[in-house]
Amino acid sequence: MFIGRSKVMKLIELSWVWALLLLGCSHQAPIGYSQQGQALAYDNLWQSWETANGEIFNQGSLTAAHKTLPFGTLVKVTNLDSGTSVIVRINDRGPFDGGQVIMMSLKAYGEIASAKNGETPVRIEVVR
Repeated sequence: MFIGRSKVMKLIELSWVWALLLLGCSHQAPIGYSQQGQALAYDNLWQSWETANGEIFNQGSLTAAHKTLPFGTLVKVTNLDSGTSVIVRINDRGPFDGGQVIMMSLKAYGEIASAKNGETPVRIEVVR
């Protein structure tokens, strides 16, 4: 049986798409990667909304949003003013304003700063 050239090309294109998707899913951030900037807490209006990875957002969990780190990455967030830190799991995308590098659940943010602060200078470091 002869398969036409266009069908073969479509199969090759689909193979490349699947390969790229699988490679993208297995991407891991290098342990020790760090970044400095501002952290902020999610507003309560996001409670129970779906995050970028499909989970339902919960202010009581130790989770956070980052622009590029893969979902599931564990990040140590250290308050540069007080030295306190917390480990969070990346499950969403953002923040998309200014020098903010991470947006955290209220529980996570409360471990390192008061939610009344608005923004806090932090260093984030990939731990897993």
